[in-house]
Amino acid sequence: MIGIISLLLIIYTLLFITRIAAIILEYTGLSESARFQARSAVTGCGFTTSESEEIMNNAIRRKVVGNLMLIGNVGLVASLSSMLMSFIHVNMDNLPYEVAIRGILLGGGLLILWGLSKSRSFERLVIRIFEV
Repeated sequence: MIGIISLLLIIYTLLFITRIAAIILEYTGLSESARFQARSAVTGCGFTTSESEEIMNNAIRRKVVGNLMLIGNVGLVASLSSMLMSFIHVNMDNLPYEVAIRGILLGGGLLILWGLSKSRSFERLVIRIFEV
């Protein structure tokens, strides 16, 4: 159970950091695609667009995106290790039951985080925290 909780906390932290980075990119003058650029930096997939060139031509944006790339790689390693931890210590007597419960908990937590990532109220809260 600790592995599932730590995995959900890692994903939540990555979502929070990505949202803050998108806000920073928007404040530096990047267009509405700042959220997309922040997510692509965290996930490690890059796109060669004019907006990527705008990121490279600004020192603050370059630093933000570089840090997002590093955080994304650390988050990937931490997520994989947490995922392994959550399913390694399973009681073999109740294997199907334990795996099903952990899968349901993980799936439910991921659905909640997905809903949170789409929430405008969460975005307003992050902006308020960032502007303080």
